[in-house]
Amino acid sequence: MSTTFPVVRDALRHDQPLPRYQPEHNRPALWSAQARWTDVVIQHTVPERPGLPQGWGYRWTLTYRHGSLDRTAPVAVASTADLLTADPVRVNSWHPKKTSRAGLRYMHSTGRHHAHESLFERKLLCVLDFAGAAEVVSQPFTLTWHDGTRERHHTPDFLALIDGQVIVINTRPAERLNNRLLDDAAALGEVCLSRGWGHALVVGYELPAYTAIETVETHARDHDRLGYGETILDLLRVRGPMEFAAVCHSVDGHLVARAILQRLIWERQVSVDLNRNLEDWTLVALPNAEVAR
Repeated sequence: MSTTFPVVRDALRHDQPLPRYQPEHNRPALWSAQARWTDVVIQHTVPERPGLPQGWGYRWTLTYRHGSLDRTAPVAVASTADLLTADPVRVNSWHPKKTSRAGLRYMHSTGRHHAHESLFERKLLCVLDFAGAAEVVSQPFTLTWHDGTRERHHTPDFLALIDGQVIVINTRPAERLNNRLLDDAAALGEVCLSRGWGHALVVGYELPAYTAIETVETHARDHDRLGYGETILDLLRVRGPMEFAAVCHSVDGHLVARAILQRLIWERQVSVDLNRNLEDWTLVALPNAEVAR
C-alpha cells in the first residue's frame, strides 16, 4: 500500500505547487567576508509605540537571573553588564508531544553552548556565530510593561553583543506573527531606543545565504595539521579569484582541502558570494580581491 505524505496530498488537492527555492540571478553579490548578520536574516518592521506616559522608564522593569537569584530593576537604570552575564530566565525542556525542539548549540565566537527554544532560534544562533557575536544570552530578561489597560510581560529570545553594539532579538516565523507579539515587540523597541540598544524581530532567513553559512560551519573546528589553509591563501594571492573546485584540485589531498577551504570561508579569510549557491563553480576570492559577478 502506498502512502502519500499529508503536505503533498494537500498541495495537490488545492492545486498549489510545492514550495521550492527560486534563485534570483540578478541579485547583487553579497560577499561573505563583508556580510553582516542583518544581511542574512529577514526582519519585520516593528511600529513605534506612541504616547508613552511620563516616567515610564522607571515604572517598566526588567527581571533577570543570576544563578538562582532573580533581580528586578527599572528599565532606565538596569545594568547592561548584568544583563550580558545573566542566565536564561526560562529553563528549556523537551518532550515527545512538544512541537518545538529546544536544545543547546555551541557557538565558536563565544566558546560556549547557548540555549534555544526552537530550530528557528537555532538558526539565528548560527547566523550570530558567523557574525562573530562576542556574547549571547538566551531569554535574557522579562520585560514588565503597561499597555494603558493592564500589566503585561514579555521575554525576548536573545540579547547579543555584536561589534560592540548590544542588540535585543526576537524570532518568530513570519506565518506565526500575531498582534500580541507585535505589541510586545513595539514596547521592547521603545526600551531599546531609550537605552541605545539595537532591536530586531527576525521572521526568516535569506536563501541561499543561510544555507551556505550553515554548510561551512560544519568545518569551523577542523584542524589544519598539514597547513592546507596557508597553501590555499598563497594560491589565491598568486592566481586571484578561482572556482571552488579548482582551488581544491590545485592542492594535494584535495578532499581535505575542501574542508579547510570551508573553514576559511567561515573565518572570513576567503570570501564567496552568499547570494549564489555554494557549488564547485562558486568563485572564491580573498576579501580584498572580490570581483563582480
